[in-house]
Amino acid sequence: MADRDSPRQVYERRTVELRQEASQLAARDRGLSALRLATVLLFLAFAWAVFDPDRLAIEWLVLPIGLFIGLVVAHERCARRRHRTRRALEFYERGSARLDDRWVGTGPTGEEFIDRDHPYADDLDIFGKG
Repeated sequence: MADRDSPRQVYERRTVELRQEASQLAARDRGLSALRLATVLLFLAFAWAVFDPDRLAIEWLVLPIGLFIGLVVAHERCARRRHRTRRALEFYERGSARLDDRWVGTGPTGEEFIDRDHPYADDLDIFGKG
């Protein structure tokens, strides 16, 4: 980042980077899901073959089970990273909206905290849009 980069340029650059990363992580997530499905099918094929002792020994079932466990761990890491990337992307998009003065009324309203029985609740205008 150069000293002359404005906050808007930084937010725009990070937003583009995070969108690319989110796209790559989504593709990786789909790939890991497909591999997990293929591993389950491999397990079923091995399990079918184990029924005939002349084909495969039962120890062969360890291979797809181990592979599946490794894929579950990798998929979970990918999901966590994808979630962090989405949160960071939302942060930078909200920051850009603030810089463009498009943020009013987009945050939480806090209406769940309104005390309807309080005589001045509507007059104070603490909760609601804007």
